[in-house]
Amino acid sequence: MRQNTGPLDRTMRILGGLLLACLGGLRLWQRRRGLLLFLLGLGFLFEGLAGYCIGYDLLGISTRDRKWDEAGE
Repeated sequence: MRQNTGPLDRTMRILGGLLLACLGGLRLWQRRRGLLLFLLGLGFLFEGLAGYCIGYDLLGISTRDRKWDEAGE
């Protein structure tokens, strides 16, 4: 998996994922919605930590700055 999300994109995904997962965890009394929010949050959290978005990959989009790629190689 090659990273295709930039630093700002990753940060937003991590923060949004944590928020959704927490909201989903707090809404366990609404089981389906809570579980959906929790799983969606975990998905965003994973994407943020991994730096890879399958949707971006399918569409050929990358928010990762090219200078990061050149500096790392």
